Amino acid sequence: MNYLISYGLYWVSLAFNPRMDNVVFRVNVDGIKRFSWRSVLEMTKSPFKNMFMWRTEFWDINWVSFTFIIGSAMNIVGNVYYDYTKKLKK
Repeated sequence: MNYLISYGLYWVSLAFNPRMDNVVFRVNVDGIKRFSWRSVLEMTKSPFKNMFMWRTEFWDINWVSFTFIIGSAMNIVGNVYYDYTKKLKK
């Protein structure tokens, strides 16, 4: 579940990342900003097509590394919190 949440956080962070302007939301021909499913699909495939996406400076825009790092951190924090609250109840 943490990895699914972190995948959602990835898309939120990508929408507001100044390095990746207009990836998630694009302006159409009418000048209206719309959600772009095509961009989402292309960004999802990008780490498997472009090897440069695996460099550490691109981990914030690589959904695989972002999801793994954030999801793992959420698991660790959750386990520490669970162990801490378990000790308090004793």
